[in-house]
Amino acid sequence: MERARRLDLAAVSTGDLSPESIFTRYGLLAHDEIISLERAGAIEDVLCRFIDADGRVIDHPVNDRVLAVHPADLSEARDAVLASGEWSKPTAIRASIKLLSPSVLITDPIVAERLAVTWPPSIKRPIPRRRGPRDAGFPAIIGRPRSPPRERATTASPRGRPSRSSC
Repeated sequence: MERARRLDLAAVSTGDLSPESIFTRYGLLAHDEIISLERAGAIEDVLCRFIDADGRVIDHPVNDRVLAVHPADLSEARDAVLASGEWSKPTAIRASIKLLSPSVLITDPIVAERLAVTWPPSIKRPIPRRRGPRDAGFPAIIGRPRSPPRERATTASPRGRPSRSSC
C-alpha cells in the first residue's frame, strides 16, 4: 500500500450496481449483497470499494473482503485520472471526484455536460493540492463530441493531381 502513496499517476475507473455491472454479470456478488450495499448507501465502486454519494467508502462486509488498494491510499499520488462515462453515472462520477480529487476526468460529452451544469458539488472539505503542478478546482474534462469530420477542400497540385487542404 505504501507504493500506492508514491505513485506519479493513478488511473482509476468507476463501477456501478446496475444489473449490467461486472459484479452482477460475472456473479461476483450475490443479488442480496447488491441490495444490502444499496441499502447501506452505496452508489458505485472505486477499486472494488463501494462508496456513497458523498464519496465516502461505506462500512459494509463486502468492502472488508477486497484485496485491492484502498482509494484513500491514492490521496498522495502526484496525479490522478478518473476515466468513467455513461449517461447514468454523473452522480457516481461526482462521488468519485469527491473521493479521489482527480486532476483529469476522461468521460463522454453527455456526462461532461451534466457534470458542468451541476458543478460545483457540495464538497465539505477542500480539494487537496497534490505534489505535482495542477489547479485545485474542477478537474479537466476530456471528451470528444461525436460529430462528423469536417470536409476538407480539394485543390489541384502543380502536377494536376488533387491534393488535400485543411482550409
